[in-house]
Amino acid sequence: MPDNRLACCVTGLFLAGALLIRLVHRRNGLPSERRRRDWLKYAVYVAVINGLWASAYVGRGAAAVALGLIVLFGSVEVFKVVPPPHKPGAAAAAMLFLTMALGPMLLPAGAAWQGAFAFVVMVTAATDSFAELSGRLLGRRKLCPRLSPQKTIAGLLGGLGMAVVVSLLLGFLLPGAHGMRLALVGFATALGAVSGDLFFSAIKRTVGVKDFSSLLPAHGGVLDRFDSLVLAAPVFQCSRALLLGGGL
Repeated sequence: MPDNRLACCVTGLFLAGALLIRLVHRRNGLPSERRRRDWLKYAVYVAVINGLWASAYVGRGAAAVALGLIVLFGSVEVFKVVPPPHKPGAAAAAMLFLTMALGPMLLPAGAAWQGAFAFVVMVTAATDSFAELSGRLLGRRKLCPRLSPQKTIAGLLGGLGMAVVVSLLLGFLLPGAHGMRLALVGFATALGAVSGDLFFSAIKRTVGVKDFSSLLPAHGGVLDRFDSLVLAAPVFQCSRALLLGGGL
């Protein structure tokens, strides 16, 4: 079973996100349709993120199924958006890439692999959600308008800052991790999350689509939701091994 501290931290994180959504709505005076869409997006996000990290505490089999579904649906989404001559090769390459990126989340050494799994999921989620909300609240200057027009410098800083805070709060998930090294692991993981988001945005711009699919209400496809995790996971594994020891 997960530590009660984890449940408290996750609850606090999502409550903070809800408060920021309310603040964004009040400050920007958004229409009711947009507000409803934001709350739908929030509800789906809470469900999928909590389901993903909690699957690790059910067992490796449940976690493998959860990651396998991301690989499967992500590969199907790539197959659908790539031009016909390249569909089979693109789907196979996507499946291999996603498996190699996410597979090691099941393999951390020792009995605390569930903690490492939950850590990378929640740090990635904090980076994603608070980057978006900070950008909508404070953002002016665009981060990379050619790839992702909605991302801003303020959003990037907000996402990275919250990722470090969440990393320090969740340090108990990584035995022996504390202080600056723990913060650096969280920061590196967050940079991986941002890079994953931009990488898949570049793919979407190349093939001329806004979303990979419409499977997840208000989010788009599975890859639209988990693109950050695809690079955040291997970056976490490498930074953990380098800064905290214990190998890959």
